[in-house]
Amino acid sequence: MITNIIVWTFLLVSLLVILAIILRKFPLLASIDLEQIDSERQAELKQKILSDKFKRDFARIFNRINALLAPVISGITNFAHILYDKLVNLQQSHTKVIAETKQDVYQQIDILLAEAEDLTRKDELVKAEHKYIEVIGLDGKNFKAYELLADNYASRDNNEEAEQTLLHTIKLKNQLMKTKSSNLSKLDLARNYYSLSLIYQKINETHKAIDYLQQSLALEPANPKYLDKIIELCIMTKDLSGATSFCQQLEASNPANKKLKEIKDQIKELSNLQTDN
Repeated sequence: MITNIIVWTFLLVSLLVILAIILRKFPLLASIDLEQIDSERQAELKQKILSDKFKRDFARIFNRINALLAPVISGITNFAHILYDKLVNLQQSHTKVIAETKQDVYQQIDILLAEAEDLTRKDELVKAEHKYIEVIGLDGKNFKAYELLADNYASRDNNEEAEQTLLHTIKLKNQLMKTKSSNLSKLDLARNYYSLSLIYQKINETHKAIDYLQQSLALEPANPKYLDKIIELCIMTKDLSGATSFCQQLEASNPANKKLKEIKDQIKELSNLQTDN
């Protein structure tokens, strides 16, 4: 019974609330223009019809353009494929030509070096010089040609040319050795420093000769040829300390060296002279 009362009471209250809302909104509802609603609906419908027509027209025009351009696009695509294939073939041919050209150059260099060595044996040094220069023209980093050219100049007492050739060779090698791709060893460079020291010895620039020998020894400290030469120059310049130090280095690295006794005698003689003075 109580439950029914509660239900009916809730329904009554709900109806009263709805009635109050309707009465409050009644002036607004009364002011609505039904004809205006129809006009707005017709305008929306018209807009939708025009929009749909535009979409259909656009799709139709696009399809026509696509149909007209399809053969052209297909032709361009086919042409691009053909052109790409030709470019690939051209690149392969070019690579092959370069490889063959390099092979031809290497063969030509070998021939020129052999001819130069043959001319050197015949003491035709000027002709040999031209061969070495021709090799360098083909390969600007052919160190063998540079070194043999420097020897060629030195044997003809063209000391300035020999010096410049060796300095250029050393510069190129130092630059190349800074790169990871270099297969040069420090021994190659040490040999060039030694050759340069011999040039400076010939032209009586003994201190420069010693400087370059020290650079050789910095790269190859136990080389008996370099040690023997620097000891000789130290004795020539009366550098007792240097001669003694390098003699000890020679004895430590090559105790069986047959020249040790002679070198020690020379150092002792130099010491005695300096003591007497």
